[in-house]
Amino acid sequence: MCFALIQASGGLTPAVITAGAVSLTAAGACAAVERRSGHPMLPLELFHSRQFASATVLALVTYAALGGVIFLFVAFLQISLGYTALQAGAATLPVTVLLLVLSGPSGTVAQRIGPRIPLTAGAILTGAGLLLMARIHPGDSYIAAVLPSLAVFGAGLAALITPITATVLASVGARHAGIASAVNNALSRLGQMTAVAALPLAAGLSGTGFEDPVKLAAGFPVAMTIAAGASFAAALLAWTTIGDDALSRPGADTKPAAKELPPPVQRHCALAGTPLATSPSPRPGSHPPTATES
Repeated sequence: MCFALIQASGGLTPAVITAGAVSLTAAGACAAVERRSGHPMLPLELFHSRQFASATVLALVTYAALGGVIFLFVAFLQISLGYTALQAGAATLPVTVLLLVLSGPSGTVAQRIGPRIPLTAGAILTGAGLLLMARIHPGDSYIAAVLPSLAVFGAGLAALITPITATVLASVGARHAGIASAVNNALSRLGQMTAVAALPLAAGLSGTGFEDPVKLAAGFPVAMTIAAGASFAAALLAWTTIGDDALSRPGADTKPAAKELPPPVQRHCALAGTPLATSPSPRPGSHPPTATES
């Protein structure tokens, strides 16, 4: 699908149509197989949880915004604003610093007050940062135009990323925590790849357009505005679907803990260290010999 989106800038060629059809068919076939499988790799019932489905969509949009900014913003700084490659890379360091400093506290806040407010506020801040980026023009200074947009964008990402992961994991039971984490990671990468492929297409940037300072300066605000709209939609989704108690209540598929076996049927292998249990009705004479018996 990413190949189809990238190549679509040259028109709906047979290669684009074929790639798009194959990807959609493969996705539909995967869903059908997983639905019918007795032991699915991805249990589709996980998406019946509103918390899980909403949090995964938020992860998709958040990392799409991050991927789109890292790809387009660095190119915009170099080609339209005249930064060197080193300067453009160093210019985005505030985002990294904010993520390192604020991600931990944002998780603590989400645990204390619930994830809905941090996720909503984070998505709004991310969208605001993207809109500020859309207002940057050739000739603007780093301190006055570039840095404020990166600061707002980075603060929004820091407020989002940790609560998203926590909400995804808390929305399912312990037996599906690994699968939930894998879905979160896969959608994060998918969001980044999709943004890199789709945003330039939506902004009318293709091929030599990235090498033209005028075309890139005209298309970059369009791409950032589209990404900002997606972030604001994600904020609305978080506010309306994520509960304040999402991190405190058990997951939808959590099973009650098994009752402890009565002492007569409890066994323990001291050598292996793993607790073992026999059937509730052990055979006579099957108990380990006591000191008096030996």
